[in-house]
Amino acid sequence: METAERLIPAGCQPTWTAGNHDNRRFPTRWCGGDPALTRVAMVLLMGLRGTPFLYYGDEIGMPDTDVPPERVLDPVGRIHGPRLGRDPERTPMHWSAEEGAGFTRPGVEPWLPFGDHRACNVADQRHDPDSMLSLTRDLIGLRDALPDLRRGAYRTHPASSGAFWAWERGERVVVAANLGDEPVTVAGVDGTIRVSTIRARDAEEDHRCAARRAEGGAGAGAPAVTGVRPPRPRRAGRPGEQLGGAARVDHLPGRHAALGGAVGAVGPASGAGPPRARRC
Repeated sequence: METAERLIPAGCQPTWTAGNHDNRRFPTRWCGGDPALTRVAMVLLMGLRGTPFLYYGDEIGMPDTDVPPERVLDPVGRIHGPRLGRDPERTPMHWSAEEGAGFTRPGVEPWLPFGDHRACNVADQRHDPDSMLSLTRDLIGLRDALPDLRRGAYRTHPASSGAFWAWERGERVVVAANLGDEPVTVAGVDGTIRVSTIRARDAEEDHRCAARRAEGGAGAGAPAVTGVRPPRPRRAGRPGEQLGGAARVDHLPGRHAALGGAVGAVGPASGAGPPRARRC
């Protein structure tokens, strides 16, 4: 990443896309259909310096659709075989679980198959605070709220290694992604989690940082960094989640990502206003 940053001309920034009409959808291509890794990938896309692009369906974690050979329409797939075709990422958007997926009237067959629109669609995720759509909205809102996340410089965190990638944005933001299965602890990071792929951790403040602020030490005077939505009640963890006990924002379970403010080690607030969550 440092090489790419060095090659970008001054005053310019990169653009990032996880998928488009010529490449398989990232929940399938990168994440192998794993919902946890799909959420991590969205944090990666929204946390890097530059302009992120979402291909339709990315916001709900929509996977590729299997297209039978007799329905292949893409010329590349017809000439070189379905495996190389681009139809799987060009199928209709999943708006609802109803017949027609909210894309066509019931009984109308589109140019390509719908795929499993009952398992992944906007209507089912719209009001679910733990859904992929809610995560995407909150990440967009956080980019809107934090100047460092929009314009801050990129620096790889020294703890990055193997399947664990962490980086700093500006002076107040750290993004950490654990792509492996084993938990990771990041030395020298404390603060408040703004958005986590485990949504119960949103607004979770490191107990060490809270203690310092209460004592008037390092971090006193810096604002309590809250999540896009108010802290939600703690819930029982899903398999693989590690919840409860003293908060340690430097601890990441496997296949988990978080974006936080290191309020315990930085100066005054940057003047960010309240997050304005946008609706997809």
